[in-house]
Amino acid sequence: SRWIFRINNKNLPHGKGKCIFEDGLVYNGSWVNGKREGVGKMTFPNNDYYEGEWKNDAPNGKGEHSIGGEYYKGDFVEGNRHGKGTYKWSQEKTKYVGEFKNNCKDGFGIYYEKDTVYEGEWKNDAPNGKGKHYLGGEYYEGDFVEGNRHGKGTYKWIQKQIKYVGEFK
Repeated sequence: SRWIFRINNKNLPHGKGKCIFEDGLVYNGSWVNGKREGVGKMTFPNNDYYEGEWKNDAPNGKGEHSIGGEYYKGDFVEGNRHGKGTYKWSQEKTKYVGEFKNNCKDGFGIYYEKDTVYEGEWKNDAPNGKGKHYLGGEYYEGDFVEGNRHGKGTYKWIQKQIKYVGEFK
């Protein structure tokens, strides 16, 4: 590793500086007693990156992460997407805006994909709870369990002006 910064009396990086690691990672930002702390940017050899707040040597707080054509901007806790944020998949022109828990869609959020929109509650990356699902000319509002319509709901075929109200399994 190559270091470009000040060190403290314990011979640890302290203050603003840059480190180029042997595996090609580059960190440029703040250090406290040898740990990434404050604001900084970590760039990977393939140009993926995390830029934002760090605490205790991990992304913590507000930040943005670009990895493999996917992009996230929002809250991080101990390196995980956790809190509110926006996740975009650039290849599929898909995005999710909402709450995350331990890297999963969890809480309230809106998912957009081509002519499909889901707005509602999520649990472990799947629609779960109350939600609204728009799919082309069709619309469902009601209960979801593990990504499936399940429980009470209303399904509408908009062009045909047909509606079903009842139980889904």
